Amino acid sequence: TSLLHVAGSANITGTLSAGTFSPSTLSVSGASYLATTTGNVGIGTTGPSVKLVVADNTAALTTLVKVENSGTDAATGGAIEFTNINTSTPIAKISAVVGSGYVNNVLGFDVQGARAITIDKNGNVGIGNTPGEKLEVTGNIKLSGTTHRFLGPNIASSPAIPGTQAAGD
Repeated sequence: TSLLHVAGSANITGTLSAGTFSPSTLSVSGASYLATTTGNVGIGTTGPSVKLVVADNTAALTTLVKVENSGTDAATGGAIEFTNINTSTPIAKISAVVGSGYVNNVLGFDVQGARAITIDKNGNVGIGNTPGEKLEVTGNIKLSGTTHRFLGPNIASSPAIPGTQAAGD
């Protein structure tokens, strides 16, 4: 038998704790939150087609998801991990890492537990490293097609790079 049965509407002030809800739709302050029998969850939609859909019909750019960490030490932040239940190492991770004193914050892209790409607050991008320039690559790079070398004001005095042509050649 049921301990509580409500036919119609119910207003609850305070905290409601429950193991399951039936039916599967819960409406809070007019917004729609839906958990379907297939395990899909929708916020702002009544028809989630994948495991999680966060929807908004605002015509402006708006934040739909916020990942927050309340830690106060350096190297804290938030992350989204892509994992497989059969391994303890994330397949990939996107992380926002707070630097010392809340400066030098970075956005990192990790693959199989190792940092692959780092973007800092100045727009510097590092592949395989922490960047000090707009683009800094550790390791070899491969270019195909026509390549041009743009070396700034000293193009005439710069040595030629085999297989390239200077801008304007």
